[in-house]
Amino acid sequence: MNQALGRSRGGFTSKIHAVVDALGNLLAFTVTAGQYSEYPQASNLLIQYHNTTILADKGYDSRSLIDALHQQGCEAVIPSRRTNHHPRTIDRHLYKERHLIETFFNKIKEYRKIATRYDKLAEVFAAFVCLAASLIWLR
Repeated sequence: MNQALGRSRGGFTSKIHAVVDALGNLLAFTVTAGQYSEYPQASNLLIQYHNTTILADKGYDSRSLIDALHQQGCEAVIPSRRTNHHPRTIDRHLYKERHLIETFFNKIKEYRKIATRYDKLAEVFAAFVCLAASLIWLR
């Protein structure tokens, strides 16, 4: 069973991939090992969203992901990586709203159990992420 524990120089790592709404509330998430790439997880999380705007950082810059979002009728506001030879133009005013995602992660990491990941089981860690997101939503 995959426990979403990855190896790095500093020890074990995990990554939370999250989808938040326009108010910064958690809609969906997944937990992976720290060394996994972002965009395969994004395609699994975003498959259920149609005709909406998706904001993401450069880690999600993938031609296949952006094409899949366009096929779903979504507007992808994802800046190009520096190494991209054909950079896309994005709506900078819309991209400024991405702070909601960062704010969500700042709020959720106020819970020490999430910030440090003491849990060995991915299910327990994910359950506490759900609990913390629910408490944040109720504030």
